[in-house]
Amino acid sequence: MDPEAPSDEPDERTAEAAMREAKRSVTPLAGPYGRPLHPLAASVATGAWVCSLGFDLVSQVANNPGVYTRGAYFLILAGVAFGLLAATLGLFDVLALPRNTPVFRDGVRHLIASDAAVLIFLVSFLFRRELIFLETPWSLVLLSVVGLTALSAASWTGLGLSYRWGVRVVDEAEQLPGYQRGAVSEPVPEPGSDPVVDDAPAEDDDVDVATHRT
Repeated sequence: MDPEAPSDEPDERTAEAAMREAKRSVTPLAGPYGRPLHPLAASVATGAWVCSLGFDLVSQVANNPGVYTRGAYFLILAGVAFGLLAATLGLFDVLALPRNTPVFRDGVRHLIASDAAVLIFLVSFLFRRELIFLETPWSLVLLSVVGLTALSAASWTGLGLSYRWGVRVVDEAEQLPGYQRGAVSEPVPEPGSDPVVDDAPAEDDDVDVATHRT
């Protein structure tokens, strides 16, 4: 082995440090360690947009289509609001990822697909302002399908970020107590915080105390 050859250890240590850093939020606004807010906001936006498409389809056959087009109108508005919130929170998480890495590229793809979905549904919302009492045109139904397609791509890359790369997921060592039978659930501490000191006397101390009493 050539002693002059560069070692891979520094790069491995850097990668490990970057991985641990990506599990933490860069700002409290993104949620505490182990409980990110981005998936919550994204789930609300996804549910609102999926339901809006259902309302659009029902409006095609309903006797009173205005009820469903109005419902789709406000559902899309709610989805856009929560989609913008999710995109902002997701941006905070992507900022913690190291540049020129596979995880960063997946994070950028996730952001682009998410922002595209928000933009498509925002355009759909603006076109719907004159259609409150009419059935939804098929052109806007198709636009919702395109938006949900972009959202599906965002969700797929988002699943990879969490379940493949472990972004904003706590270390496995801290997940282990949740699988132990009879263990008491405790709040997950922030990395770098002081460990909890157990003030209970050790078994040897109990023996010493009993010896002195006798």
